[in-house]
Amino acid sequence: MAHAASSAANRNVTAIADFDRTAEGMPLTFRAPNVDRDARALLRGMNVAEFKPGAYPLTLMRERFRMIARGLGRHDFNGVQREVMVGPADKPVHIRIYTPSGRKVRPVFVWFHGGAFLIGGPDTADSICRNIANKTDFAVIAVEYRLAPEHSLHDGRADCIVALDWIYQHGAEYGIDPERLALGGDSAGGNLAAVMAQECRKRGRHPKLQVLIYPATNLAESYPSLDENASGYMLTAEMIDWIRMTIGDEDDSFDVRLSPIYEPQLGGLADALVISAGYDPIRDDGLHYAQLLRNAGVPVEIAHYAGEFHGFLNFDTVVAAARDALNRIAIALVDAFDDKRIVDRTTEIADPGAERDQSRVPDLFSEWMTSSFMAGEWFEYQRNRTLKAFLPMFASPLADSQLFNMASTLRNMTTQSALEAHVTYEQN
Repeated sequence: MAHAASSAANRNVTAIADFDRTAEGMPLTFRAPNVDRDARALLRGMNVAEFKPGAYPLTLMRERFRMIARGLGRHDFNGVQREVMVGPADKPVHIRIYTPSGRKVRPVFVWFHGGAFLIGGPDTADSICRNIANKTDFAVIAVEYRLAPEHSLHDGRADCIVALDWIYQHGAEYGIDPERLALGGDSAGGNLAAVMAQECRKRGRHPKLQVLIYPATNLAESYPSLDENASGYMLTAEMIDWIRMTIGDEDDSFDVRLSPIYEPQLGGLADALVISAGYDPIRDDGLHYAQLLRNAGVPVEIAHYAGEFHGFLNFDTVVAAARDALNRIAIALVDAFDDKRIVDRTTEIADPGAERDQSRVPDLFSEWMTSSFMAGEWFEYQRNRTLKAFLPMFASPLADSQLFNMASTLRNMTTQSALEAHVTYEQN
């Protein structure tokens, strides 16, 4: 990527060496001593499968990701879901609109899915979008953008711009108030959300909030967290190498349209909620961007899950931290659309039970218990969904019964899913 390096030399860019891990406002604990218990049990099962990147056709990997995301997501949607094609007829962009029940004009949360720019789509983001729409009573729009390697990364960004233009121009036709709009995404989608926030500023638009979930804001360089979390935590260094090879280097990765962290003027962007995970190879990437936003005067709330892995938000059926993060996103959106600014603070969330120094036997027993609760909870959720579809008159009383949902009840009563949150930085 010599052309990228020479291009960067001609720009006012921020070098990776400028990231100060000890700066005020950064997490005090970047990486918990142990992975949270439910996440550890999930990862153990994932790691047994030993899914090697590149060992299967990309089409199969896309389908696998879709099935995992849909299978381990949570919540039906209480509203209307529409599939809409927007933009020019020769290059239409597919968006999925989630509108909660009821007739009123609503704010909108625009979501860009993750998947390394190679995989993913509205189906893999479906659970997250339904969850947010249910919790907030706001409209949510999932954008399907063109993926690499069939298309360049710039094509995907062009699709996101087309979708945003359509929302601002035609959102009112679908009960959406485009002046009350927020942007969000996870991983590659976090990259796109950050880029779109910068694009909105150029066009004189003012999103209320940008929600960046373990965002990949620097496609040109790697941070120390890549070596710290190289394997065993869902996203691996081997996968990242495969992603870079598959995408190729035809694009200038120092371009701010691809790596928003290299935008020299970050002031005036939308307030940000940044969610990071301690066992994430690109953890430092998102935290560095949060640091630069703060330095530019943008209020940033960091919610740091020191015992979680990259991608944990997709597993809210079985991972307590995912449910906690979704609640924090919903609260931040409600506040933003009520014209409340983000509080500039850092909150560190972790499972305190995971930190106990245990011998191997109790550790395995704990993981077995956690796995059993998780499997039972997932089964109960799927059973309740089936009842709702085929026997709706019995669904509600059975779903609300603690006796009929013993795994969920026990997991809530015990410390298997306990999380503790501590505010370690706050700037008024």
